[in-house]
Amino acid sequence: MKKTTTTITAKQIAIAVAAVCASLSMPAVANENKAMLDLMLKKGVITQKDYDEFMQANKDADENKAFKDSRIDKDVSKSITFIQKRANDGAVKPSGFGWVSGDGKSELNLTGRIHMDTRFFNNMVPGGSESDPDAVNTGNQMDFRRARLGFTGKFWNDFNYEMVWNGNAIGGSGSTANIDTGWLNYSAKKESQFRIGRFKQPFNLEDYGTSSNNIDFIERSYVNQINPGKKLGMMIHGVPSDGTAYAFSLFNQNDSQTTASGHFQIAGRFATDLGKAARWTDKFLHVGVAGTSGSYDSGTIGASEINHIRSEPRGMNAFRPTFTTTGNVQGEITKENRGLEFAYGQGALKLQAEYAEAIFNARDNTTSLDIVRGKYRMQYVALLYNLTGEQWYDSYKDGAFSSLKIKSNFDPSGSGIGAWQVGIRFSSYDATDLQPTGLGGTSTFADVGSNKGKTTTLGLTWFINPNSRIMLNHAITHFDQPITSRFLLGATGGTAGQIIGDRESVTTLRAQYNF
Repeated sequence: MKKTTTTITAKQIAIAVAAVCASLSMPAVANENKAMLDLMLKKGVITQKDYDEFMQANKDADENKAFKDSRIDKDVSKSITFIQKRANDGAVKPSGFGWVSGDGKSELNLTGRIHMDTRFFNNMVPGGSESDPDAVNTGNQMDFRRARLGFTGKFWNDFNYEMVWNGNAIGGSGSTANIDTGWLNYSAKKESQFRIGRFKQPFNLEDYGTSSNNIDFIERSYVNQINPGKKLGMMIHGVPSDGTAYAFSLFNQNDSQTTASGHFQIAGRFATDLGKAARWTDKFLHVGVAGTSGSYDSGTIGASEINHIRSEPRGMNAFRPTFTTTGNVQGEITKENRGLEFAYGQGALKLQAEYAEAIFNARDNTTSLDIVRGKYRMQYVALLYNLTGEQWYDSYKDGAFSSLKIKSNFDPSGSGIGAWQVGIRFSSYDATDLQPTGLGGTSTFADVGSNKGKTTTLGLTWFINPNSRIMLNHAITHFDQPITSRFLLGATGGTAGQIIGDRESVTTLRAQYNF
């Protein structure tokens, strides 16, 4: 009895060992398992029945594992095939405002902006008011300063594009009347790019180097009133090194022409960050130069062919070179712009300044005599400070400013207050040098308004999140001579010689959203 008990125990142990070995899938272990079972059968430790049962179980386990491995291989293969088929389908971008192709080489992004302004004037013009918000503003009003919708993107990685429609329509006529910007850009190399279409011409840090979504004050300075703005043309531009940018453009000045002339103008800008040369890592020193030159024909030379100067908060047309001639003068107007740019940013503080001048010469083609010639001078100095500590260095790159990188979005629960910014700007214009020549008795100036003006603007901006902000500006302008109602309203409005004053005060509130 004792011997039988010992045999059963050994048998059970052998069976357990064999079962464990049988569960292993490596061929070498399986072979050792079979050799051990053969020895145990020969010694009588296990019966033939036990041997057959264990071998069958081991075979079934191997077949089950092979089946599972086959299923897994098939499932993985199907998944890879599915992914490959969907690779070129594209997908909605995480932001929800665009689409990107599966290979990442093409994109389409929806873009738009709404700037809603409310203005409060402390001066009223007796005898009536103007309804056009872009002309003489004489009373409190609301208007859509900008309402735009469009798309941007790229294709084949080497081309990017933009097409934006203006909801409140730009000035001008023809096919571009409702197009704000529309261009195609070859950008395979950032050092040398080529653009065609309607786009900002390279002049002025406030305009070419800063989107209207990111400007420091509600309205740009006097300097911006002489720049060419957005025109049809072609441009070579690029970033040859970190912190340095250039642009040269050929464009058509037909937005302000009475008749199409085929005349072109050229523009150029060069800007660099001297802080890069000094190896600054948390501040910048921007310097830039820009210029334009060219001519365009006019039907009847009149006030509309020479830049008006309007007070900065879109108030009164302070200087309007209205001149009279002895007849309908067919003329050619040449114009040159020159500009200097400066900006320094360290931490939450930014100092920015620009100087520009526009040189005009209007010639009567019928007599070859000059009618008007001279220049405008404009300049400003602005100081900005981010109360919540946002760094200006994070928003400046390659001669241009992007949106402020705010630390926290506003949250009604109190977890975030957004970003807060204060600023002050001193700006002025001087048009005393622009005069009619009087040659041949062809031209004399009528009432032009004020030859000089100085504006001080105080600003407070609340950045709710990266896509929205609220701005409050108060601007006070002093003119060198009083403005009359006849000048503001024209010959048929107002009272001749009635003086409105030599001071304008405007408070403007803007609610802005962009994406």
